[in-house]
Amino acid sequence: MRPGLIRFVPILERFVPILWILLPAFGGMIPGLISFFLNRTLGGWKSKGLIENYGTRTVRSGRLSYELEICVVLTTEQAGSGLHGLLARATG
Repeated sequence: MRPGLIRFVPILERFVPILWILLPAFGGMIPGLISFFLNRTLGGWKSKGLIENYGTRTVRSGRLSYELEICVVLTTEQAGSGLHGLLARATG
C-alpha cells in the first residue's frame, strides 16, 4: 500500500461498517443507478453510430443481486465491424 493511502485506513475502518448497515436502505435505488449509467454509455455508442438502438432493464433479485437485461440492435455493417475488431484483438 502506498504511504499516502495509509492515513485513510482509519477513516475506512469507521465508515465501511456504517455503509454496510445503510446499504439495504438504498438498495432500491441501485437498479435505477445501474440503468442510468448503462443508458448513458449505450446512448453514447448510439450517437457515435456504433449501435442502431438499445434497451435496458435492471431488476433487484435479492440482497446485492441484480438481473440486467440489455438488448442491442445492430445493422449488418455495425455487426461486421464489431466482429472484425474482436477477431483482430483476439488474433493479435
